[in-house]
Amino acid sequence: MSISDSPLFAAVESNDISSLSTIMQNKIVNVSELHSCGKTSLHIAVEKGSIELTKKLIEVNSNINALTPDEKTPLFIAAEDGNVALVKQLLKQPNLDVNMLHHGKTPLHIACEKGHTDIVKVLLADNRCSHYINTYFNGKAPIHIASQYGQTEILSNLLEEEPDVNAVDDNGCTSLWIAIENNQEECVQILLKDERVDVKTRHFNQTPLERALKEKNTNISKLIIDRVGDIEITDEGGLNPLHRAVDEGRLDVVDYLIKKGADIQCKTKNGKTPLHIAAIHGHTEIAELLVENGADIHARSENYHYATPLQYAIECKKLEVAKILISVGSDVNAYDPLVHFARGRGGTLLHYAARDTDDTLIRFLVENGADVNATEYDGRTPLCLLVKHHGSFAVMRYLIEKGATLNNERGGTPLYWAMREGYGGYDLKAANFLIEMGTDVNSYIDYHGDEWDQMRTALHLARHLSTVQLLIDKGANVNAKDKLVNTPLHSAKTPSIAKCLIQHGAEVNASNELGDTPLHFEQNFLVAKVLIEKGANVNASNNEGYTPLHTARNTAVAKLLLENGAELKAVTKDGKTVLHTAAEADVIMSSRFKGVGGVAEFFLQNGIDIDTIDNYGNTPLHLCGISSNLEVATVLLDNAAKLNVRNKLSMTPKEMNLYPGSVNSFLTRKLRAVDQIFTAIIDNQGIIEIKDLIKTAEVINQKQKDSQLTLLHHAVKQNNKKILRFLLQEKITPRSTNLPFPGLFNRGKGAPRSGDPHISRILEKINVNPCCKNNWTPLHYAAKGDDPETVTLLLQCGAAYEAKTNEGKIPLDLAECNSIKEILTLANEFFEAVKEGKKDLVSELLKNNYGILNAVDSNGCSPLYFSVSNDFKDITSLLLENGANVAQVTNSGSTLLHLAAAKGDAELADTIFKHAKKNGSSNVFVNARGENGSTALHIAAQNGSVEMTKALLKHGAMYNARNKENKKPSDLSRKEDVTSILILVEELFKAVEENAEELLNRLREMEFDEFFAVTNAQDYYGQTLLDYIGNNAHSFAGSEFSKIKKAKDRELSLQTNPCYYSQTPVYSQELLDNIDLGFGLFDG
Repeated sequence: MSISDSPLFAAVESNDISSLSTIMQNKIVNVSELHSCGKTSLHIAVEKGSIELTKKLIEVNSNINALTPDEKTPLFIAAEDGNVALVKQLLKQPNLDVNMLHHGKTPLHIACEKGHTDIVKVLLADNRCSHYINTYFNGKAPIHIASQYGQTEILSNLLEEEPDVNAVDDNGCTSLWIAIENNQEECVQILLKDERVDVKTRHFNQTPLERALKEKNTNISKLIIDRVGDIEITDEGGLNPLHRAVDEGRLDVVDYLIKKGADIQCKTKNGKTPLHIAAIHGHTEIAELLVENGADIHARSENYHYATPLQYAIECKKLEVAKILISVGSDVNAYDPLVHFARGRGGTLLHYAARDTDDTLIRFLVENGADVNATEYDGRTPLCLLVKHHGSFAVMRYLIEKGATLNNERGGTPLYWAMREGYGGYDLKAANFLIEMGTDVNSYIDYHGDEWDQMRTALHLARHLSTVQLLIDKGANVNAKDKLVNTPLHSAKTPSIAKCLIQHGAEVNASNELGDTPLHFEQNFLVAKVLIEKGANVNASNNEGYTPLHTARNTAVAKLLLENGAELKAVTKDGKTVLHTAAEADVIMSSRFKGVGGVAEFFLQNGIDIDTIDNYGNTPLHLCGISSNLEVATVLLDNAAKLNVRNKLSMTPKEMNLYPGSVNSFLTRKLRAVDQIFTAIIDNQGIIEIKDLIKTAEVINQKQKDSQLTLLHHAVKQNNKKILRFLLQEKITPRSTNLPFPGLFNRGKGAPRSGDPHISRILEKINVNPCCKNNWTPLHYAAKGDDPETVTLLLQCGAAYEAKTNEGKIPLDLAECNSIKEILTLANEFFEAVKEGKKDLVSELLKNNYGILNAVDSNGCSPLYFSVSNDFKDITSLLLENGANVAQVTNSGSTLLHLAAAKGDAELADTIFKHAKKNGSSNVFVNARGENGSTALHIAAQNGSVEMTKALLKHGAMYNARNKENKKPSDLSRKEDVTSILILVEELFKAVEENAEELLNRLREMEFDEFFAVTNAQDYYGQTLLDYIGNNAHSFAGSEFSKIKKAKDRELSLQTNPCYYSQTPVYSQELLDNIDLGFGLFDG
């Protein structure tokens, strides 16, 4: 319906007073009826601004308080439209409800917002509306709205009614703050005239003055300053108006304050003057103004920086301000704590710029008089810091051309900081650059003037061949001696550097003040190899009688020394064997000695006495107590070292903790744990307690002194299946067929897995067939007992069912329980069935008791071993499907790989490797040695199988291992293609030492199968080609090798032969980094 559809609304719409009167007289309609739009006729009359219609409708009692659909009253509509006459007319009505609001918005709010001054006056004059002055809408009072919209006359009228001038809106802002924020200058003026207005109230942690400065309104800022009166007053932040004006960069306000007498030297809480602040922010014109008015250019802040304005300008890179300060006398060479305030080393601004490697700043300072050879308190020059923090060569050259010294007396020379490890590593390019620029190659480059000086030359610190060559070309002395009389050869890091030094006259047997030769120092296998080839004495003794073998800390070096005639039984002057000195190695303080446990194991394997004593009565285990070498201690304990030997001070190893509570007490706790484990198992303590003890002791095969019983013996004797399953959990292999005892072999349910990788590594080493004093194994004790589950579990984990006691009894002879007799008889029948090739019987027996699968006979041979040996492929498949252990080694050292090699069966070898990987076994058995010392590779080579040879090499076989007849696999080869692959590997290992590019070219040309064979092959020392590349520190070869490998991996991915999918390359990206250019450039 349109408005004209109703006579009433039609009359109102057409402003027809006569028609409206007639309608009212005839009472044709209800004057308060609503139009379809929801409005009354009075609403419409007010909207039209008709005073006559409004009066007429009021006279006939139209609802004066009616609301429109959006909740507006006639009064609100009139106020919004600014119709003073209508507002007055409505206010005359006694029944007008002034509290009918528009969603909480008063007529006064809308009048202030719209700028209807007269409406405001009318409303304020009506007592009924007096409360409007402090009524809030959307968090704002009328005074806030007037301030926001710049309604000055309205604001004045409101202030006459004395509202709360410091009331805040919902944002916490006063009317003054709102006026400032909206740049309503006249409103600010009006408000400031009211003495009640607070000019110090903070909002968003800013005062009104701070806000005015941020809004860049100079006039408002001046008005507030004048109102504040005290121009030195400080706010909560300790800043006065001048500080604030400078901080905001308000030049005109700064000038105004200075003219009003502001203190130009005033300081903040941390001692900064206005000039400091101008320097920090780079306010050039303000800085000029302050300087012109007498600001102190030498003032220092009072915080820990204690800095001048110039130092702040440089730190903040405000060079225009810096120019002004320098031009009026600021000292560009003043010492600046900012350079290295944490360590109090001092330094000038140029040191700071060099430390920051800022080329522009460095040039600016030098051009403005900075001393290029100024020193920090420790003697370092700006060039030292620039090199240390890897600045650009262009600026290094610039400083040198400006007179920077390359040979400063203290603090280390620039070349020292290029060669020093750390801070981003050895900087090869910077080192060579500084040498070319004229560094004295024979001076001590690491002199600092303190007791720690080692007085080394550049050759002592050189880590790259190109640097060594350059130094020698420039006249460096290859036999220069440092403070401890070490020569550069003592610290040679790569074989190429060692070769270069020796070729140029370095003495290979030079000794330092302790009598150590370079070979005593060397832990890099390839460097040690070069030294020996060039005549190093492998049995040289230092002042204390230590030979290089005494100081060897990795197995490869120890092997190399022994192979070249080192005396294994050599002792020091105080009677220490090589095992003693391995125990002395401080593995806690030196990461270089990690792995020394392997060296100790190697010495033991070669016949060194584990309990031999030195001149003080100490065994190697005693010395572990002093050094806290738990790595060697674990090896010694695993090999039955005696725990209760007393030295000449009557102390046992566990009493050797010199400093109780320190790291030296670790061994004491370890040895106590060894004793406590036996007690815990005997006393049937819980798994958690035993696990914690094993974790501390780190041994699992330790024997008791008198009885020679192990933990496994005791667990069986106690018939504690929980502990037994825990100890054997890493020996249990997965299976898929029926179990005689539910849950016995299931790792997830039957065995309480430790969940701790450290514990798992310890349990992996458990010996299932240890012999006690009377030669009884755990299976003997289990057989004598009455628990068939324990017997089955031991057999499943590789127990020897035919092992004999001193009286010649096997477990079956001791069995009294019929169930146990049946199991052991079943094991014997199972072995016979396998040997005779009776698959059906094997399958049936296996179903009866899965535990017999991995049992071994008295020679350590398993059913799988016999099956493979007799070429029973169907039985072999059956055993493998049921999880037979492929990694078992017989008593003579033979493995399944020996058998596969003897048959020339590469497919079988691949199957063995795949099952080893599936069952979590490592490939260490690939280099196991049989009775005559032959590895599987010896046999493969002798039998002429090239595929078998490749398969073994691919999984880490040692290509040059020697048997007891001193023969390598290549010496036994009968076929040219086998000989070729072995000779190829040998040539590549030589190439990696002598010519990296040749190695890389040959690798690129190989087929992928050959590539993986030669790159995974190991030499006698356990090193791969990649290990050699890493030991040579050759980045180019390392990165290229990585690229070639990726290409071969892609080729491999296109193949479907599972033999190659199963291989697991042993490359480490870590070895491909941090490497030196140019190893192998010297042949002889």
